[in-house]
Amino acid sequence: MNFLDVHRGLLTWRQVRVMIEKLPPESATWTAIRNDAPEPAADDPPGRPPEEGRWSQVEMLLAAVLEAIRDLHHHEICVNWDTSKAPRPAPPDRIRRPGWRPPTTQLDPSPAWARALFDAIVDGPT
Repeated sequence: MNFLDVHRGLLTWRQVRVMIEKLPPESATWTAIRNDAPEPAADDPPGRPPEEGRWSQVEMLLAAVLEAIRDLHHHEICVNWDTSKAPRPAPPDRIRRPGWRPPTTQLDPSPAWARALFDAIVDGPT
């Protein structure tokens, strides 16, 4: 692929943009873009939440390893915990990753709401 194909009409600017967006975050292109980005103003909120960012495979694997270590530590504590003195500790929080959304609380629907939903599924849209 040659980027001169844009001027030859064989490649669109949209295709170039998509190719750049699909590069890994640690690529030279993304590093140059990050280095040329202006510094945020003092009154700007701190960086984006991790779930809106771009992580490389190394960062994703590191987060998975950290979660595994946290889980093992939690399991060790739970095994050796004396439940007669206090309840077991809560499991560790998950690491927020790109594409991650906080879990939503499950609704406890009323019987009338559940019946209406069931009827809508069975009977189809009205």
